[in-house]
Amino acid sequence: LRPILYGALIVILMIYLPEGLAGGYQRLLGRRGRGRGGKAGAKEAGAEGAAGPAGEILAGAGALVDSALGYSGAPGGSGAEELERFLARPEQKAGETLMRIEGMVKRFGGLTAVDQVDLAIPAGRLCGLIGANGAGKTTLFNLITGIEAPTNGKVFFRDRELTGLKMEDRAAAGIIRTFQRTRLFLSMTVLENVMAGMALHFRNGALDALVRPRRVRNDEAEARRLAVALVHLVGLAGREFEPCRNLPYGHRRLVELARALAARPAVLLLDEPAAGLNHEERQHLQGLIRRLRDEFGLTIVLVEHHLSLVLQTCDRVVVLHHGRKIAEDVPGRIVQNDQVIEAYLGTRRRVLDA
Repeated sequence: LRPILYGALIVILMIYLPEGLAGGYQRLLGRRGRGRGGKAGAKEAGAEGAAGPAGEILAGAGALVDSALGYSGAPGGSGAEELERFLARPEQKAGETLMRIEGMVKRFGGLTAVDQVDLAIPAGRLCGLIGANGAGKTTLFNLITGIEAPTNGKVFFRDRELTGLKMEDRAAAGIIRTFQRTRLFLSMTVLENVMAGMALHFRNGALDALVRPRRVRNDEAEARRLAVALVHLVGLAGREFEPCRNLPYGHRRLVELARALAARPAVLLLDEPAAGLNHEERQHLQGLIRRLRDEFGLTIVLVEHHLSLVLQTCDRVVVLHHGRKIAEDVPGRIVQNDQVIEAYLGTRRRVLDA
């Protein structure tokens, strides 16, 4: 009798919950996040997605989990304040040198990708890094974050040398980056991807995950509230429970930015964040980057080929050419530099068009 009952239960689950219990719960959360609030909304979604008692069971489980995590479906009145406290860096004084690079060199065999680059990044400023393809911009990011080891040169963060540190140690210090190609967990939801960025700040081991003491539950509740606030900040409110594989490319870019912010960066390195975006998406991204600098005081280094975005957003612009820094100035003067025009911009007409 036991195998018959067990087999019947599996058949019922396959019919009504083909994605399993966890997947069914995620589907319910997704529907609740799109406008159904509270227990009544969860039961309604359960009636649509999983007929009969199974829907009610999942709805009740969802209400219990949300209650345990302290999640209400929106940032709430204190969400914005929590987010400001989370991202703000009161210990940083605007204008002080937060990170500097000295004599950075990277050779790949006979190719010199980065050649004697010196760079100082002031706190609370937005620095643009431009240059033609192959100029060494992404390689420089890799050297700063520890993905590549330099042939020569040093990286300092608040006078602490980071040159010999591993990637995770630099990230823990506050050096956070995004990549040219999005690197999301596509089977996970938007909210789960953003929460993954907070792993640096919660030192919970395997035993904590199994036992789940109050400290772990409180950490998860805090991470969830902050992640929801970050999703709203980047403009994806209502899509918290959407699997990332279902998102258009422009929204995936925003999820990656939110996940980087979840790591609480002291210096945020954005590697071509506008690549592949249309005009409206670029305008939204431009406004968001400005807000991160102006409202939260974030220090940002931006690599970007859309020159108009760089000129309209950055405080200073650095130009690389064949691995060497050939100019550094404010945007208004950088486009008038003859060496920059010859090496990268091409003609004054292109500058005016941009």
